[in-house]
Amino acid sequence: MRRSFERLFELSSAGASFYAAITGAHRCLRVRGRCDLSRGIIADDRGNTVTFHLTRPDPDFLAKLTLPYAFMLPADTPAREAKTPLPATGPYEIASYRPGRDIHLVRSLQFHEWS
Repeated sequence: MRRSFERLFELSSAGASFYAAITGAHRCLRVRGRCDLSRGIIADDRGNTVTFHLTRPDPDFLAKLTLPYAFMLPADTPAREAKTPLPATGPYEIASYRPGRDIHLVRSLQFHEWS
């Protein structure tokens, strides 16, 4: 779990600032590519709990944990952005993507509504 948040900061994601109150995040925002949130996010596998230590009150923190930025990734997910479109299904496909700038979606001709 902690690794997903560290990756968010290492990639300088637009969503990283939502989690700036986590202990250690301030340094992660300043130093790109190196992030250690071991004091801010404590996972207890035996107790099935995760504890977030914050440097200041953040009344919206629980809501921020529901954003896609906080989605958990496998621990071995590379610390780099995907440069090519990822495989997916749905009514739209990615026509072009410029990391940190924009994404252009177009209607997928292969998609057919089934309901």
